[in-house]
This record gives sequence, structure tokens and C-alpha cells, in this order.
Amino acid sequence: PKGRLQDEFRIGIFGKSDIVKEIKKIYAKKKIKKKKVVIMPVGSVLELKKVDVLYIAKASSSQIKTIVSFAQKNGIVT
Repeated sequence: PKGRLQDEFRIGIFGKSDIVKEIKKIYAKKKIKKKKVVIMPVGSVLELKKVDVLYIAKASSSQIKTIVSFAQKNGIVT
């Protein structure tokens, strides 16, 4: 997606979840496509432009529809 750094592979986490700590541990020293992995919280649809992959932890059904629609249009894996 536009707006992301080319030297980082960003995994966005939408919503609060204990899984964030575990994902950070898993990817602390790993790379994806030879890029450093960055785990980042995502609080709005506009922030989705900064991620390559999105994990949706908690969201209302209306939020999910908006998130998935935006992600599909911008090449973000959900």
C-alpha cells in the first residue's frame, strides 16, 4: 500500500488483544521478504495505508465491513 516504508513489513493490529504481545515475540528477530517486521496498533481506517497485513482483534460488524472494504481496495491482506 502507498504510504508504507519499503524497508519494513508492517503487521497492523486493529482492536485491543493480548495477542499483540505474542506476535511481537514471534517476529522480534524474524524478517518477511528480507524486511524487518514491525507490529503496530491501528486505530482508524486511514492508518491501514501503513500496513501490509492486518489482524482484526475486536471490531463491530460495521467497522469490519469498512475495514475489509478499504483493505481490499488497497491490497492489504486481512
